[in-house]
Formats: sequence, C-alpha cells, structure tokens
Amino acid sequence: MGLLASFDALIREHGSASILKDHLALLREQIAALENKSSVLSNENAILKRDKLELQSQLENANMTIRDLKQHVNDLGEFTESHGAYFKKDGNGGYHNAVYCGACKSQTATMTGRNPRDVFRCKCGWQTSFTKGMETQIRQSLP
Repeated sequence: MGLLASFDALIREHGSASILKDHLALLREQIAALENKSSVLSNENAILKRDKLELQSQLENANMTIRDLKQHVNDLGEFTESHGAYFKKDGNGGYHNAVYCGACKSQTATMTGRNPRDVFRCKCGWQTSFTKGMETQIRQSLP
C-alpha cells in the first residue's frame, strides 16, 4: 500500500473537511425543515384543540335542548292546559284533583282551601285567573 493509498484510506475513514461541511449543511437543512414542520403541526394542533372545545360546547347545548324538548313532549302528554293553568292526567281518562301552576307546573293551593272565591297560588308567585268555585266547571270542560 502506497502513501497515496494510505491518504485515501485515512480520508475515507475520517472524512475530509469538505465532506464534513457537506454533511453539516445537509443536517442543518433537515433540522430547519423539521423545525418548520413542527411549527406547522403546532399551529394545526392549536386550531384543532380550539375547534374541539367549540364542538364540545355545541354538543352540550344540543344535548340540553334535546333534554328540554323531551321534557316538553312528556309534559304535553301528561298535562292539559286550560285557562292558563295545567291539569294533570290520571291515566284513567280523567284528571287528578289538583290545579298545576301555569309557569312551573308545580301543584297549587288556595289560601283557605274552602272559599270558592279563592284563586289557586303557586310558591313561585303565579296565580290562576279563575277561582276555586270555577274549578269543577273547568275540569269538566277538559278533553
């Protein structure tokens, strides 16, 4: 092996400055490309997280609306409205012997329970437009 062959082997084993420079330039390009890609992916991730939160909020609102609508449908089948008050069906084709609030559907009561001129009042502050004396006539007119 001659001197030239030894130098050639040494350069191949340990690399020359120009080869190392080329390798470093390539590595720098790859690092820059990866940093750019990382930045793009970070931005996309932030957008996706924001969109996810917005969709979760919309889903929660939709679920609340569905619950409210289901309750409303259930109430429609359970209660009949007349004269601003509700009357609850008893399941036997008649109605319970009570008047329910036109605002919150809670059971109402009169002040004395006996006076036919008393109106029905709810704990929420609502009251009927009719008196206890009219209740029987109203109940008989219900479908």
